[in-house]
Amino acid sequence: MKIVSRMMIRLMSVLALVSLACGGASGNGTAPEVNVPQVGVPAGGVPQATLDAANTRAVELAVQAGDAAATAQASAFQLATQVVPASETIVAVATQIGPTVTASEYTMADLEALFGSVQPDGNGAVSVTMTDDQLNSAVAAAQNTGQGAGQIQNVVITFVPGAIIMSGDVTQPIQANLTVTFSPYINNGVLQFDITQASLGNIQVPPAMLDQSEATLNSTLGNAANQLPANVTLQSVTVGAGVMTFVGVVN
Repeated sequence: MKIVSRMMIRLMSVLALVSLACGGASGNGTAPEVNVPQVGVPAGGVPQATLDAANTRAVELAVQAGDAAATAQASAFQLATQVVPASETIVAVATQIGPTVTASEYTMADLEALFGSVQPDGNGAVSVTMTDDQLNSAVAAAQNTGQGAGQIQNVVITFVPGAIIMSGDVTQPIQANLTVTFSPYINNGVLQFDITQASLGNIQVPPAMLDQSEATLNSTLGNAANQLPANVTLQSVTVGAGVMTFVGVVN
């Protein structure tokens, strides 16, 4: 009986060691190397078949522990590969959602800031280039808030080489489309406009309508150009296809 008891204690110790090996595998995700001792029994002790079964079971538990660790490691890797693309997507979106103002979102404040924030180059010269899309957006934003609406609605401004063409809808004295062509120039550092052509349906454009169309340009484009720093004097303005460029110099 004493021999049997000692053998059973040894058997229990082996199983305890295997259990500890399983727990270690689940803790750090690395399969441990398990050496399973073979338990021998003196003659007349526990039957050899029982010990063989115990030894076999111990080996199975060790293999299961290694498999569990490998599975846990693979799951962690899979989770990491799922998280990384998601974080990259967030960064990409955040990068796409910047503070840049597109032409369709321009307001008069943005247009004025375009001129007010210019910096001179090494020769003391400044240059500002704007598009007719920016100007149209600013004009539309102003009219939507009731500023400068007047009798001319749905104003559209187009920059063409050497000229500015403004068109809009009027209801008085007739319901028709008004088109006015301007030639911009700089006089004593101030942006001004000459009207070179105008049409309103099949009638002559009333002088008051011409004055209002020029006032629309002065209150938008002209007012923006006046936001240049006080130490900058405008020297020239050129109009191309869809763009207008102002050049000035620091006093």
